[in-house]
Amino acid sequence: MRLEMLFLGLLFSLICIASSIDTAEDAPQIGTVIPVSGQINASESQSQISMIEADVSSAVFSLNWQNADSDLEMSLTSPSGEQINQSAQMPIIYKKEKMHAYYIVPIPMQGNWMAIIEAKKVPSEGENYSFFAAQMTGIETIAEDLAGSEDLANSANQINST
Repeated sequence: MRLEMLFLGLLFSLICIASSIDTAEDAPQIGTVIPVSGQINASESQSQISMIEADVSSAVFSLNWQNADSDLEMSLTSPSGEQINQSAQMPIIYKKEKMHAYYIVPIPMQGNWMAIIEAKKVPSEGENYSFFAAQMTGIETIAEDLAGSEDLANSANQINST
């Protein structure tokens, strides 16, 4: 849980930097974030549902796991049924590291979003993971501002090494 909150705080800071936000009044607001912990076994898939409200400027869907030798994948299904996977194109951002994967979806559709978590390679005892979805308001194009940002990739690397 500490790692997820650290990542969310860092992501929030990078959004402010990338968007040239200087004051707290201009900063985006992050909605309620409730991490969900789970365990997934070999060849298994699980789903997590997140309700995205109206007037959200960006949503972040994040998956973290503990074992660097494991490989988990995450894809999304929007409320309209659109499938979003690792080959997503701009303005959606997808990033995967050794023990972390996330999507940033600008101006997400209101409704229930489903994250599908798949175990590609996990130990026989399974893999522990945590998932969270955060919704942000108050900034219009987070994904466009972060698309070319080296800071986000470097920060994810620093988080994974802690």
